[in-house]
Amino acid sequence: VELDRDLIPNLRISFATRNNFHIYEGDALKFNYGRIIDDLGEQKMRIVGNLPYNIS
Repeated sequence: VELDRDLIPNLRISFATRNNFHIYEGDALKFNYGRIIDDLGEQKMRIVGNLPYNIS
């Protein structure tokens, strides 16, 4: 889940060959994580990220 609209296109290009990488645009604190399950089903998944500097 990425908030920075300028970064999203670069991430999509960088990970274009990875069929197991999905990026969602939005605020990670407000994001409906159930949407990922709706999109991907009940397969195993990992959600990874870093703590935004402005909330640390």
